[in-house]
Amino acid sequence: MTETAKLFLPYIAPSQAQKHVTHNESLRILDSLVQMRVLSDSISTPPPTPQNGDSYILPNTPAGVWASHDAELAVYEENIWAFYAPKPGWRAWVESLNEMLVFDGSAWTSLFAEPDFQNLDQVGINTTADLTNRLSVSSPATLLNHEGAGHQLKLNKASSTDTASLLFQTNWSGRAEMGINGSDDFSIKVSNDGATFHQGILISQSSGEVSFPSGIAGVIEQINLGNSVFIGEGAGANDDLSDNRNVFIGTNTGQSNVTGSNNVAVGGQALQNNTTGWGNSSSGIASLFSNTTGAGNTAVGYTALYANTTGASNVAVGNGSLRFATGSNNTALGKDSLRFTTTGANHGSYSGCTGVGRDARVSGSDQVQLGNSSTTTYAFGAVQDRSDRRDKADVRDSKLGLGFINQLRPVDYRLDMRDDYFDYIETTDEETGEVLDVKMERREKDGSRKRKRYHHGFIAQEVKEVMDKLKLDFGGYQDHSLSGGDDVLSLGYQEMIAPMVRAIQELSEKVDNLHSGQEQ
Repeated sequence: MTETAKLFLPYIAPSQAQKHVTHNESLRILDSLVQMRVLSDSISTPPPTPQNGDSYILPNTPAGVWASHDAELAVYEENIWAFYAPKPGWRAWVESLNEMLVFDGSAWTSLFAEPDFQNLDQVGINTTADLTNRLSVSSPATLLNHEGAGHQLKLNKASSTDTASLLFQTNWSGRAEMGINGSDDFSIKVSNDGATFHQGILISQSSGEVSFPSGIAGVIEQINLGNSVFIGEGAGANDDLSDNRNVFIGTNTGQSNVTGSNNVAVGGQALQNNTTGWGNSSSGIASLFSNTTGAGNTAVGYTALYANTTGASNVAVGNGSLRFATGSNNTALGKDSLRFTTTGANHGSYSGCTGVGRDARVSGSDQVQLGNSSTTTYAFGAVQDRSDRRDKADVRDSKLGLGFINQLRPVDYRLDMRDDYFDYIETTDEETGEVLDVKMERREKDGSRKRKRYHHGFIAQEVKEVMDKLKLDFGGYQDHSLSGGDDVLSLGYQEMIAPMVRAIQELSEKVDNLHSGQEQ
């Protein structure tokens, strides 16, 4: 044998003269084929001015000096093209595709091709599927999201005598079931043993009539006038019944409503003070309690949006979320989310805010807050800023460069957040232990809640001093109090990039000038 079987590396023959020639040839082949990196897999004609080391995977029917080398690896070495016929399993990183390809014996294909998930017999996610439960999921929650508009979960059955339902179990024994069971009438039924079920609610599919086959317990008043439904003592007591199409369920729910329309409230005292507000959805004890004329609000959870009176288009999900909000266009998700501000005050009239997570707080209107001061935010992909030229005006070369960067003081620091010096004070019912109210009580900022780990950055006050000294504005600095927000200073570190690039360019120019002076 004169060469190796896999990479065709030539052997050095016994008593061979000029052994270095054979050795160097092997090194060239290794350099071309090991950790293979090519520029493209789609160019059919050799580039006019290739550089030594340039490599290409040739497509079918290449031209010029590449002709007849279909699917081979072409490497420009010492001013001449060398060709290597690939073997199955060879891999190459293709820069033009930003992708790894593998040779399967006849063609180069993606190493990480997407799997085909169509027509699978069974799918088990963190569990094992079976012939009955062909899709099985074991997780704390399951999310089915929209794709830009609405979203439907469809349960289809073959005939009216079959079953299409949601079954709720405890330790694999049925406790509640809702759906169309054995007919096309919608029903909700419950069981205490998984064998015998009691039908609580039945809705006729032909008339929409609601019945309670097992009866109704407790004090209840039912009115079905003006296309509205009121269930509960005092529910909808002042409604003028003029085709308002409201649904109020619970003691004193919607009690003050007069002409407000298209509202749905479930839970004692929910929407209790609403008069003319319309299009509100409220679920939870005392949710939207103070609302009078506010419209298009959604509140889910105990005292969610409790203090809102005229604010519109708010969404609060979670006990106490937006509890003290009176503004509009806020969205809060999580217990006590957007209940307080960063200073411990009530959220109040701030509008256009979004808070996600327990106790998320903002310092002014039109802000988005993920979590609280203990939260670390993670993302699989980079968070991108919109930077389209068509969305910008008065574009100019940055005035912030080396002079600005040299004035900044990078520092190491431990976080000692003012937000951490508050304690929740709960007022509870002495007999039942029910939490009646929650307030924030400020503690002295004495360093006792200082974090342990060092972080790295700048001091906002020092950045402002540099701005004033240079008489320049830096868009990454924000004083939230100037727009009616809390006394908080923040820095947008991403806006540091352009001044740093400008500073590097200025330094590069200085270095080039120094080199030019030395050459002269």
